[in-house]
Amino acid sequence: MTKKKKKNTEVVSTIPWYAVGGAAVVLIAIISAAVWFIYRDAEPRTGSGTPDDMQWATGDEITVPIDFPEPDPVLAEMIANNVTVATVNGTDINAGEVSFRLSEAEFATHASAAEGDARRREILEEAVRLSAVPVLVAEYAALHGIYLTEEDHADVEMQTQLLMEQFESEAQFDAMLLEYGVYSHEQFASLSRDFALFEMVIDAIVSDPDKFAEFEQYMDDVDALLEDLELLGAQHILLQPGNFETEEEAEALAHEIMERIRAGEDFNELRATYGQDPGQPPQGYTFAAGVMVDEFYEMTKSIEIGEISEVFRAPHGFHIVRRVEPNPDEAMLPGGPLPPIEQRMWGAVFAGFDAKASAAVIAFLPELDNIPVVF
Repeated sequence: MTKKKKKNTEVVSTIPWYAVGGAAVVLIAIISAAVWFIYRDAEPRTGSGTPDDMQWATGDEITVPIDFPEPDPVLAEMIANNVTVATVNGTDINAGEVSFRLSEAEFATHASAAEGDARRREILEEAVRLSAVPVLVAEYAALHGIYLTEEDHADVEMQTQLLMEQFESEAQFDAMLLEYGVYSHEQFASLSRDFALFEMVIDAIVSDPDKFAEFEQYMDDVDALLEDLELLGAQHILLQPGNFETEEEAEALAHEIMERIRAGEDFNELRATYGQDPGQPPQGYTFAAGVMVDEFYEMTKSIEIGEISEVFRAPHGFHIVRRVEPNPDEAMLPGGPLPPIEQRMWGAVFAGFDAKASAAVIAFLPELDNIPVVF
């Protein structure tokens, strides 16, 4: 598989495509930021480019120079005192929950023409709306008997500890949290528990057709987003130089195979005989931008469906690509940890709870205006 290796200048993990409205699900953004903080200066392992080689070298201590942000004293005091700034269906929303979602709220409303105080208020109200999602998830969980056990709580604590240990110091970990409006380990733990419960709720919904029926109406919205990703489909013949005496030998064979294709030999038969990507599905790969290395993605995009590329070099070797019809059910997506059909179902659940948040009874309290907003 010609998956994209991470570069020093790239964010290593991104919010998945199906998390629209979904950093409201809490820790996705923080975990993504943590991975970036840890690995942005790391070097990838060298290797032949096979899937087993696409790992990061993490055995050495990682030193990541960063500028430590300064906490806002007003917000810090509000979070420490658990100040309520709004209510959702009668449930309190505190300053810490809103502060975590300010960046997402600013992004979600970036097309707004509002300025000054009106823009500031708009961001605050959107952050409260996003904060409503965990409240509605908790309501759903209580209604359906879904709850975190003592073992689940212990697992959240263990995962937090493991994450902290990836940083060279607790101060660096705290700096990463502060960048995302998280002012304390207690606030982080609360957000982590929210996320763990949301994950349990989603699992319960997508595994039960009766529960999922409530969210099925949002599948069309998710599929529309999937179409916007401009999925590509490709089969390829890969020759890895590491499997030959010299790189020139691998390149020569690639050109020989290309001549045989031009002479009318079957692409798939040649792929089966010479291809060195054992993980490639028979129908090829379906992928969005950001999954494959740039050379592979751009070459596939440059040819029409049914056409075959020239021989080209990419990080994992010499390729000959045939563009094919993409299969959305088998799509590889940036940051997507689940099988594709489950990704789409997760997306529908996210969208459903986001819609519930928009319809919730929200009361904004005067204390909300005390939260500082930088935009």
